[in-house]
Amino acid sequence: MVFEVATSYVRQVYHQHTAYNKAYHREIWQHIERLIIACHVRGKEAAFFNLPRADVDYADDMLESIILKICSLYKTPFFSLSNELFLQKFDIPSLLLDEVHPTPLGALLYAERFLSFLEGLESSPSRRGVLPFKQRYNAINVARLAEKNGHVFLRHGFEADYVLVQAGTPLTIKFEEPQKIEGFSVLCGPRSGTFSMTTDKKRDFLCYDEHCYYERMMTSVQVLGTSGTVTFEMQPEIPSIELIKGEKDFRSRQIGIFFLFTE
Repeated sequence: MVFEVATSYVRQVYHQHTAYNKAYHREIWQHIERLIIACHVRGKEAAFFNLPRADVDYADDMLESIILKICSLYKTPFFSLSNELFLQKFDIPSLLLDEVHPTPLGALLYAERFLSFLEGLESSPSRRGVLPFKQRYNAINVARLAEKNGHVFLRHGFEADYVLVQAGTPLTIKFEEPQKIEGFSVLCGPRSGTFSMTTDKKRDFLCYDEHCYYERMMTSVQVLGTSGTVTFEMQPEIPSIELIKGEKDFRSRQIGIFFLFTE
């Protein structure tokens, strides 16, 4: 299984919390390590393929460094197109329409490098079974536990069930036994905003940004406590954030809940 995590928003969060960089560095390491663990316990192999962003200084990139060190430690295949272009002094922004989305020329280059990477994986020896991992992680589909009708999200061939939580109508789900919650994925879009999740305590999450003129999945990975129940509650306030295009939707707020990540 090939992962591309280098175009995520993680660097911006890292630079916004400079006082916590050491702890945040460790947290990113753990999240990437868990991807390798999740593959291992399922009898699969992990690999990492880094694509570039236009707003990153690759002369000193925290994320590239972490992925390289982990892959070296666990003998996991890794290729960084970002670093290749940087060393060639290539004009990375010329391959992109914005910070991350490629131009037709960029997409062609990505495809060529990716196919070459896959061919190298097919000819390399298997590393499965090398690491004695004991931890196991899971994703719980909330729609299957909720006692209400679910919905289906479709985007570019990706399909996932979700349950809709509307302002004024909280949703509580129960587990057969307490679960250690380590994250969630939700559907954010024109009508999303801030929602609350209650496990061992109540926490608020803003799931709305300047790109919420369309619907997309948003994921958060963090320790959220251990509990036998989880309650989701959508807050009614309309976010003050302005969209980069289109008109803001002032209808009642709602959020789609896909998965809870557990350990």
